[in-house]
Amino acid sequence: CGKSTLLRALARLLRPRRGSVLLDGHAISKAPEGVKPRGLPTVPPDQLKGHVISEVLYDNDGNEVQPLPLDLRQVTSILVLCNNPFGSTAILTSINKDSTSAIQAIAPTSVVEKLLSEFVGPIRTILLVLTILIVVVASISILVSIYNSMSERSHDLAVIRALGANRMAVMLIVLFESILLSVTGGVVGILIGHLLIGGAAPYVVENTGVRLGAWEFDQLELLLIPALVVLATLAGLLPAVAAYRTDVARSLTGAR
Repeated sequence: CGKSTLLRALARLLRPRRGSVLLDGHAISKAPEGVKPRGLPTVPPDQLKGHVISEVLYDNDGNEVQPLPLDLRQVTSILVLCNNPFGSTAILTSINKDSTSAIQAIAPTSVVEKLLSEFVGPIRTILLVLTILIVVVASISILVSIYNSMSERSHDLAVIRALGANRMAVMLIVLFESILLSVTGGVVGILIGHLLIGGAAPYVVENTGVRLGAWEFDQLELLLIPALVVLATLAGLLPAVAAYRTDVARSLTGAR
């Protein structure tokens, strides 16, 4: 669609004030460090706020791109920012009500939300389910490992009981072992995960333009440690009860 057609449509809706300008298309990448933009702004100095100098263009790799000649340039899209929250709705309704018009108005926020809900949302759900399954399997492995080791350590537990420790103390020792294993594994896993994010960040930026922070922690990560403590307590409860019921005399006699 031509620039004049879009301008006429926007002029009826936005009523631009004197001095308003329409910038030509430009890349969204920033200029590489140390490179000074060439050319001059296309608007007066008192109107520079919020405008982008369109003479210097850069692609996503930071390489300078020569702009198209003026006679080959066309307007493909216009970003309209409304001070009034209801202004965007009015613009969408006014432009899209004419089905024969070549102009189409889209709200970027709703489009991005739809993209996230239809494509990114299911992927996140699948990854969350896989994570929960991994945590459950790890908890079961801790339970089985500690429980199987109880028969090998029955003599040690019996000696501790013979030295004066009560049943509750022995039970708490086994629970503490389970909690220590889970919390240590969780902390190490978090550190390894963030290190992997830091290692993959340059490749993600190069291919998608999205910057990842290696040490940017989400608030939900603060819940991991309490959740691990609760899960480890449940996983170590059965071995702890087995240690609680250890027969001191039989364990010491069987060890001879």
